[in-house]
Amino acid sequence: MKFHAQIKVEDKKPARLAKAFSAELGNPRKDRSTLRIQQKKGQVLFSIDAVDAVALRAAADSLIKLLIVYEKMGEISGQSSTEE
Repeated sequence: MKFHAQIKVEDKKPARLAKAFSAELGNPRKDRSTLRIQQKKGQVLFSIDAVDAVALRAAADSLIKLLIVYEKMGEISGQSSTEE
């Protein structure tokens, strides 16, 4: 079995979000999962491919934890980019 998941994040500054996560692309964890990032107008799409459910969950958990940090940093700096 192969697994695939996508997480779409709407952001006023998608280039900043994509740049913040580009380090994750240069640091592959294992052969069990891969992460791709696509920047579009007003959003960033994260795609995860994994060879099994455990690898998918681990990659998704890692990504979500980093998104939480990114969101909190925006709140701290007063520049929350997801607010309308």
